[in-house]
Amino acid sequence: MSTIVNKNILKPFTGQLNEKVVKKLNDPKTRLLDYYKMQEIVNWLPTIKEKIDFVNPYEREWSVAEKTWHRRWMRPLSRPRKSWTFPPIPNYFDPLNFYKYVTKCRIVEGSEALNELENNYYKSLVLPTNGFEKKVTESLSIFLENNRISKEEGHSEEEIADNCAKFLRSLVDDAHLILAKGNLGKLLDHRISYNPRCESFWIRSGFTHLYDQLPVWETDKEAWIEEAKPHPRPRFTGDDERCLGELSFTMRDNFAAQVRSKFPLKNIFDFSDDRLNSPLFPETTENGGENLNLENDVIFNPRVFNLHPEMDILWQCPGYEYDSG
Repeated sequence: MSTIVNKNILKPFTGQLNEKVVKKLNDPKTRLLDYYKMQEIVNWLPTIKEKIDFVNPYEREWSVAEKTWHRRWMRPLSRPRKSWTFPPIPNYFDPLNFYKYVTKCRIVEGSEALNELENNYYKSLVLPTNGFEKKVTESLSIFLENNRISKEEGHSEEEIADNCAKFLRSLVDDAHLILAKGNLGKLLDHRISYNPRCESFWIRSGFTHLYDQLPVWETDKEAWIEEAKPHPRPRFTGDDERCLGELSFTMRDNFAAQVRSKFPLKNIFDFSDDRLNSPLFPETTENGGENLNLENDVIFNPRVFNLHPEMDILWQCPGYEYDSG
């Protein structure tokens, strides 16, 4: 959704857009101003639902009437914009490198990550595991017994799933009670959200190369260009109408319980750590050859990592969630 309105765009559409107008809309400064204006509107909207609906990049499906009255000489009906889904558990392919590209995050994995957490982040943490283990054992025995009775009596799957949800919630409650001993003052700064929705969302640029038709893809590129001239460039799935190469991504986890704090968590790495400033991707290939060109050597098509468009709408916008007050 764009909040930038140019007077030239309000003129009757004659089949061609002014090149200056198109360049102005695609200018990074114009788009950055667009984001700031949207932020002002979000802060002005009174309710959280209105804030979420406003920033939602999803587009509704075409109605039956719109499809019925569409004619061949009209502009083609493009696919409604959706976001690509990152599965919490990798679906056949590990999208970790792709995740780093989308989120621009520094990811430390393997034994190095475990050593960092054990030796630095959780070094002074002493958990009351003995008391928690006893409560988990009691809750687990009750859950297994109830589950056995439900199967013998032929209860519905909804009741069995409800028992499982109660067991998982009891684990969170037990952990809360165990930690409350001697830490009540600190726990007052936290609260648990039992809403099972956990969502992360990104809009990432850098996918304009998905619109390029490289010569290696076509046997006769010139003939293909001549054939495609009368038709507008198709929009890639998940991109904006202006074909800016900005795809939206979402990752949702229905299993996580959210513990929210008044104060931010401490940093896993110091800001002086060299790993924070190192490149996300290797500058050279494994064989020590030429530098890696992300635009020409790697085509980041989400389908390569078995990602699929998400049909459901957003639950939150940055800084706001339905149950956050």
